[in-house]
Amino acid sequence: MNGYRLKVAVIESAYDLGSVPSLFGHPADYAKFLGIELSLVYKGNLLVVMPAGFGFYHDGRDDRREQTALLRVRVNGASSRTLVGSAIDGMQSLVGTVGPPTAIATSATASTSIVRTQYALLGHTPSGVRLRNDVFVGGRLLRSRSQIVRGDGPVAPGTFILSATIPTARSASPMSCLTPLVDGRAGARSCVSVHRR
Repeated sequence: MNGYRLKVAVIESAYDLGSVPSLFGHPADYAKFLGIELSLVYKGNLLVVMPAGFGFYHDGRDDRREQTALLRVRVNGASSRTLVGSAIDGMQSLVGTVGPPTAIATSATASTSIVRTQYALLGHTPSGVRLRNDVFVGGRLLRSRSQIVRGDGPVAPGTFILSATIPTARSASPMSCLTPLVDGRAGARSCVSVHRR
C-alpha cells in the first residue's frame, strides 16, 4: 500500500501464540518477540493486532512515528473478523507515516459548470494536506486547482468541487485526477472518468 511493505499478525487468543501464551494481551511485547524471531528471514515492518490493541516492530529501529499513528486507531472487537478489520485500519494509519497520504478518487460527476470528485484520503491528516484536482478532456488539461483538506481518521472521505465546463462531445472522455501534495512532495495520482449528470 503506497509502497509501504508490512507483515501483519492477527492474534485472536493465547492459543495463537504457541510457546509464549503469556504475551497474550501485550501486543507491543509480542511484536518485539515475533520481530526478533523472524529477523533471519524478515527485517521489515511488523504489525501485531490483538483484542488488547496494536504492537509494531521494525528490526530495532526507532518506531515512534508508527506507534503514534497506531494510537489513533482502535481495535473494535475480539473476533477474527473484527481483528482483521482493525488490522486494515491500522495499516491505513501507518501509510500516513511514510511520505504523502494517498487520495483515491472514487467517482466524479459534472453539471453545467461544476465537477464534483468524491475521494477517500488514506492517512491521518489532522493538520491538513494540499490536494490538487486536475480535470482533463481528451488528454488535455482543462482546469486545475488545489486546496487544503483535512482527515479525521485513517480513512477520510471527501468531495473536491472544481469550477469547470465539460464539453458535450462524446469523444471528449473527461477525467478527474487527484494528487496529494505534502512538503513539496507529490503522492500517487488517482483518476476517474467524469460522468455528466
